[in-house]
Amino acid sequence: MIKFQNVSVRYDNGVHALNDISFEAEKGEFIFLIGSTGSGKSTLLKTIYKQVNPTAGSIFINGTDLGSLKERQIPLLRQKLGIVFQDYKLLPTKNLWENLAFVLRSVGRDKREIKGLISEILEFVGLAAKPDALPRELSGGEQQRAAIARALVNRPQILIADEPTGNLDPTTSMEIMEILDIINREANMTMIIATHDKNVVNSMKKRVIALEKGEIVRDEKEATYDE
Repeated sequence: MIKFQNVSVRYDNGVHALNDISFEAEKGEFIFLIGSTGSGKSTLLKTIYKQVNPTAGSIFINGTDLGSLKERQIPLLRQKLGIVFQDYKLLPTKNLWENLAFVLRSVGRDKREIKGLISEILEFVGLAAKPDALPRELSGGEQQRAAIARALVNRPQILIADEPTGNLDPTTSMEIMEILDIINREANMTMIIATHDKNVVNSMKKRVIALEKGEIVRDEKEATYDE
């Protein structure tokens, strides 16, 4: 589903964010991306949905070379991806239902589909009782569940999450990761999760890719944070 081939990213200020990164993620794999602040985790994720373009190397998503995409094709790529941001990025003036409906309308879903898909995903993430709530009326954990619901409502092939538990307490963090684990197993969805949360990584023992100064220093399956 995802292939990085000798990918490097150098920003205009001279910072080398990624250096010669190569790895593959198969369909249904669950990968934790770990490393200290500034190690390149966020940059790597951004290259997958083309917010950042490599200065060298190639990235393939489900066989498509991202370097060959025209500007007008990028929205089509992103429709196949679910993206969960650390700061949620929910539309503040729209309630939960409207936040999800906005995503579905943008990809051409009809009203009947929208109603069914939203009801299903809100039930799954435990927010079925709060479709009319504005983001500010939700707790941090509920906002993260809403962000996950928004990322999943269009049934993407790949989920990308940048520090999805970074602002949450340990109990809520584990609840969020349990939701993602269930989706990964039941939908066979490929997931790459960037995190600093050692407890989550150690408890789940998934594949771990560790970055340091923009380079992969470890890539192990069924691993813990500090191996």
